[in-house]
Amino acid sequence: MLACVVVYLTHFLFYSHFTKLVCLIEPLYQFASLSVYPLFYIYFRLLFVEKFFSFRKHGIYLLLPVIITLLYLSAGLALPAEVFINWLYKVGTTPENTALKFLNVLKVFISVVFIGQVLFTVIANLRLIIAHRKKARNYYSDLYEIRTLNVVILNVVLIGCGFASILLSILGRQYFFSEMMGIAVASIVFSTMLFAIGWLGYLQNAVNPTFEEVQTQPIGFMEVIPVDHRQLLLEKIANLFRIDRIFLNSKLTIQDVAQTVGTNRTYVSSIINQHYGVNFCTFVNNCRIEELEHLIKNHPERTNQLLAEGCGFGSVDSLKRAVHTKTGLSMTEWKANLAIRR
Repeated sequence: MLACVVVYLTHFLFYSHFTKLVCLIEPLYQFASLSVYPLFYIYFRLLFVEKFFSFRKHGIYLLLPVIITLLYLSAGLALPAEVFINWLYKVGTTPENTALKFLNVLKVFISVVFIGQVLFTVIANLRLIIAHRKKARNYYSDLYEIRTLNVVILNVVLIGCGFASILLSILGRQYFFSEMMGIAVASIVFSTMLFAIGWLGYLQNAVNPTFEEVQTQPIGFMEVIPVDHRQLLLEKIANLFRIDRIFLNSKLTIQDVAQTVGTNRTYVSSIINQHYGVNFCTFVNNCRIEELEHLIKNHPERTNQLLAEGCGFGSVDSLKRAVHTKTGLSMTEWKANLAIRR
């Protein structure tokens, strides 16, 4: 948001013809504009992967903006202030020299880098969301925990903001000198998007769950587990769900199961994956749906809220999502089918 403030402030000074201030702040503007999307990507990494910002770990994403800014600053300092301002505003003719030629090339390069940053950030953020959901399905039992709706919306807003930024970058700032309506529209669009980004960011807590902190076993580790021990773990897990009905705990995680059967979560996950052919979340919710079917047949008068509480679902929404995921039907349609089968 601070980088966006710098961009907005520079645009204000530019279109208000505070040329001396523009001359001073222009390199900072280039750094801010080239840092916005890398900073968004770092923010997503802090949501999904890392816990804290680190220059050592995250500084690499800001390295290119720093290098480009230093090159831009060096070329700008090599020119008289008046020549540099004329070049920025494209006023009159300016004598060709090495510094100006370099700035012209650098300007094109900055546009290309900016477009690349937007595409990289949007795609990389989407991959982080998908990777999180895949891992979460092998950790949480409630589908609600897997949802990252606010983050998805945030990434969609970034896509819109990114493509709008690319369009404005192609048009150039000088284009809007004769298009005041364009400035108004662009200001409204970007202000709305930035407000949405800021608001969603304010509401969003880190979704990096505890399973990121647990060390996993190397690939192929199941092969070294004796067959009898693997069978014993499978029986313990089956009894835990069939007899102890642990799935009625709406906040159940795979770590809870692992601690109860006396092993680690990676073993439990692999055993469920291999024996039942589903991830942990699907396995638990299948058990809950079986219980749900039993309750509906015996207590058809119960509300969805009571059914959700009685089967271990964290909410009615979780119940409906689980039913739809399992059967492809809405809760109403599924209950009607059960009534016909009775």
